[in-house]
Amino acid sequence: MAKVRELRKRIKSVRNTKKITKTMEMVATAKFKRALDRVKAAKPYAAEVSALLASCATAASLEAAAHPLVRAGAEGAPDGVLIFTANRGLCGGFNSNMIKRGRALLEEVRASLGRSALSVVGKKGIGIFRFEGVPIARRYTQFEDKPGFAEARAVSRDFIEDFRTGRIRSLRLAYTSFRSAGEQKPVVVPVLPVPIDSLPGAGTGKGMPPLTSPAPGGLLERLVPLWLSLQFYRALVESAACEQVARRVAMKAATDNADEMIKSLSRDANRARQSQITQEIAEIVGGTEAIQ
Repeated sequence: MAKVRELRKRIKSVRNTKKITKTMEMVATAKFKRALDRVKAAKPYAAEVSALLASCATAASLEAAAHPLVRAGAEGAPDGVLIFTANRGLCGGFNSNMIKRGRALLEEVRASLGRSALSVVGKKGIGIFRFEGVPIARRYTQFEDKPGFAEARAVSRDFIEDFRTGRIRSLRLAYTSFRSAGEQKPVVVPVLPVPIDSLPGAGTGKGMPPLTSPAPGGLLERLVPLWLSLQFYRALVESAACEQVARRVAMKAATDNADEMIKSLSRDANRARQSQITQEIAEIVGGTEAIQ
């Protein structure tokens, strides 16, 4: 009887856990749909800005080469690395994969270029690197599942200031890129100095802008910081979408495991109850025969 009661308590506990994981799965699904809309909305605008920046750089190559955010950074300054993680867990391997890629990137930077300056987005990454004793130059925890462009621009200004003043000589963004609902991959994107030569269409003369006011050289002053802000915004929205995908998958797996555990525990409880009933019947029969 005690075993049956214990199994029923475990079944009740697992059912309560299943309710939580199912709810979290549904919430993650809803958040993912909104995050995916932001990713889709940002892509065309970012592509147009990149194309316009490339064509302006081609038309005004001297001005582009002399731009302070395009020139090489201060010699001897550390190389900046910004890693994007989440504020919360329960999202499968999202955080651990990103932290693993971040560690590898830091080792690459230190081995090939020298000193590094680590910055982290998300409480999970901050906690891990702080526990490991890695110095963190900048920390950002204000981003949730709905990052805004104004927030991304504020972060980009922090690093533009660091680059201009010689506190860093380069910057790479390490985040989880959203390819599709079934494919997300950690990537590293160099953003400072601005890699104008590697932009699509750069130096080809294709897609040259019409007559503009200001001229292409003047447009660079606005386009370069805008392009940088868009890279930060893209990293934020894609990371948010990947986080929700990972959480949805993890919570669905937890819900499925809870179903299997409930079935297994129910079978064990039924067997224990059946064994108990059989034993009681045997005791009754044995007592009746003893009386007779």
